[in-house]
Amino acid sequence: MFSRLANAVVHRPKTVLAAWLAFVTIAVVFGGNAVERFETVAEGDTNTESAIVDETLAEYGASAADVVALYDGIDLTNPQFAQEVRNTDDRLSRNAHVRTVLHTYDEGPLFTSIDERATIISVVLDRDLPEDEFTELVEEVEAELRAVEAPEVLVGGIAVLDRESVEQNERDIQRAELLTLPVTLIVALFVFGGLRAASLPLAVASVAVPGTLFILWGLTYVTDVQLFALNAATMLGIGLAVDYALLVVYRFREERAAGLDVTAATTRTVKTAGVTVLFSGITVALALGGFLMMNGNVFPSIGMGAIGVVFLAMAAAITLLPSLLMLIGEKIAPADRTKESGAFFGRVARFVQRRALLVAVVVAAGLIALALPFAGVRLQIPGADQLPESLETRQLLDVRDERFAIGGEEPITVIAETADPAAIETYLATVSATDGVLGAQVRPIGATELTVIDILPDGPAQGSVAEDVVQDLRSLEPGFETSVGGPAAMLIDQRDALFERTPWALAFVITSTIILLFMLTGSVIMPFKALAMNMLSLTATFGLMVWGFQDGNLGGLLDFETNGYIGLWNPFLLFFLAFGLSMDYEVFLLSRIKEIHDETGDNDEAVVQGLQRTGRVITSAALLIALVFGAFATGESIDIKVLGVGLAVAILLDATIVRSLFVPAAMKLMGEWNWWAPAPLRRFHDRFGLHEPPSTPAPASAPDAIEPDHALVV
Repeated sequence: MFSRLANAVVHRPKTVLAAWLAFVTIAVVFGGNAVERFETVAEGDTNTESAIVDETLAEYGASAADVVALYDGIDLTNPQFAQEVRNTDDRLSRNAHVRTVLHTYDEGPLFTSIDERATIISVVLDRDLPEDEFTELVEEVEAELRAVEAPEVLVGGIAVLDRESVEQNERDIQRAELLTLPVTLIVALFVFGGLRAASLPLAVASVAVPGTLFILWGLTYVTDVQLFALNAATMLGIGLAVDYALLVVYRFREERAAGLDVTAATTRTVKTAGVTVLFSGITVALALGGFLMMNGNVFPSIGMGAIGVVFLAMAAAITLLPSLLMLIGEKIAPADRTKESGAFFGRVARFVQRRALLVAVVVAAGLIALALPFAGVRLQIPGADQLPESLETRQLLDVRDERFAIGGEEPITVIAETADPAAIETYLATVSATDGVLGAQVRPIGATELTVIDILPDGPAQGSVAEDVVQDLRSLEPGFETSVGGPAAMLIDQRDALFERTPWALAFVITSTIILLFMLTGSVIMPFKALAMNMLSLTATFGLMVWGFQDGNLGGLLDFETNGYIGLWNPFLLFFLAFGLSMDYEVFLLSRIKEIHDETGDNDEAVVQGLQRTGRVITSAALLIALVFGAFATGESIDIKVLGVGLAVAILLDATIVRSLFVPAAMKLMGEWNWWAPAPLRRFHDRFGLHEPPSTPAPASAPDAIEPDHALVV
């Protein structure tokens, strides 16, 4: 297959390039509007008790406000202002799709600031409208609210936040791109020593952004795609494009240094490094498959988008990049043969082997120490405090939290399936006597068969006290059906739903990884050892994220104020994305060690030479991909900062500490047991496993020819 692919690329490079240009054009035309089709509110399992409460409240127009206006610096006793608010209420209420309009002149002091210098108008809309009509309705309501005269007007709410989130997301991605591309070029210049070779990874990366948008645009016609999927998929697309391009260009320059002409070097590169990229891409895609087994609109959409981006980066690396090599390969300098390639990494490997037990213990202890803060992680569903301070909705919520009696703490909400006053009175008395409850009150929603009760817990809306209150309320038996919702209930429900599906996702990822690594190495020991090392580096990353973001130690460096928790979905996002990427480097390193072990039968020498021959390219690729991820930490969203920094740290830990120290130490200690497998599995691997093709001997003009990079064929 790869022979045919190589021949097609070598003989028709301009056709391949034209096809990619056509794809990018189509991607820009159609994918350019993709962001408008994304869901901006992250949803978990919609079948939970708290989700049903939200749906019921929305049905009766009693859910959180879609559009909110805050007027500051006013005189509430001014009859002109009061009349203007009432006129606005009348105009909005005449719209059949406006469910509720609430303000201080009808609802009382809760909508007035404590200093009586600010007030709020809250509007709930019909959310069953088609998307275009709902957007138009939000714009009309927003215009009406902004028309009210006041010294300072802030307009926000859930519906407004949707638009603000899209705009902020686009700004963050553009900023990351502007930082990533020049930095990537500088690092690639250092790695390759030439502008043309260094620009090739950027050419492949330039396909990633429009390609990612195009893939996600297509997915919006199949399923709901969450806006956060764009950030995750864009990070992954740019990172893998650079990663794979680096590997292919590195191999091409080595083939040229071995004396092959451009055509032969490109052909050989596609047949060898191309297969490595394919196998790596499949490995990463299977790891990302864990997303598809989770619930809600966050993980599946990220998973589908990320898997699509992996195959996009892989296709660009094995078709677009070789076509560019055919066109400008003559002007790309071969690899430098005057230096001993990878000598530093070889010396590190021999140093580690002489002190294998000590190194293994010290590295393991260090990673465990880094992981310890994760034991104190506090997971919460992100709230307003996660929003960038530049957003108007965030500014409005900050003023509300600081100056209004309703504050920022949302209540626990109970829907009781009864309207019997006596039964409700008895229930209220029981609730008010519950530990951790500060107060409770009935809220009218216009449904005669239902009663809504708001309960204020003692402490934060998603704090431990609030969680205890929810559990106590759900254990009560008042004689009628009740459903408990609100932030604390939603946190409990979504966390339980996530952990319920996590074992299945982990089982899929771990099983597929074990099978793939066995097919690569023929060993049943290697896959489990690789999994153990990945788990150590990932938990260390989690610990650093708690230390940096939950505890706020990176706040000064990254310009944010800690909110004392980690977003509920972030550890899961980090795990699947980082696990897939770390397996990418695992495959590259183990495949080279396996190749040399098959040739020499010497485990220790295979480790030394394998690390020596792959250390530079793995480290360079890890540095580049970490820079890509780190660039996203410059965005204003804390969730994006956590994801960007977390992925960068995970990749750097894995490519340096784990690959350069832990792997050679562990393989030295295991010796030939590294390659053990039962006889039936050994025979299976001999027949169906993955093996490198025969090496092309170097021409006589290149006596010091470089050993070819690892390549695999079935």
